Amino acid sequence: LKPFVIETLGILTMWRIVQDVGRNLGRTNQDVSPWSQILEDNWYNSPEDLADTSPEELSSLGLPLRFAKDLLKAAQSSSGRSESGGGKSRGKDWSRDSVKESGKGKGKDKGKDKGKDKGK
Repeated sequence: LKPFVIETLGILTMWRIVQDVGRNLGRTNQDVSPWSQILEDNWYNSPEDLADTSPEELSSLGLPLRFAKDLLKAAQSSSGRSESGGGKSRGKDWSRDSVKESGKGKGKDKGKDKGKDKGK
């Protein structure tokens, strides 16, 4: 597909998500239309564009916080992202291993080369 067509499809998808979230919150399409325009003006043209965005960032643009939270959930599910990943971070869960491995490697050279002449 040509870039314009892809961009148009993304904008239509975003508009559909904005409508659905608004409807779930008891708002009309007319109510949510300005919020859709804010998203488009700030280059949020597809659900994927919202991937690394927080509700607070969207709220600072003028979207109601409750709407922003629901919008991000809807965008994640429409783009196939799992919410169980804990948000932005997709890396290793260090908290689980930190207790197990604490102390490993500490003093591992202790006693090594004991009694040997170094540097001769």
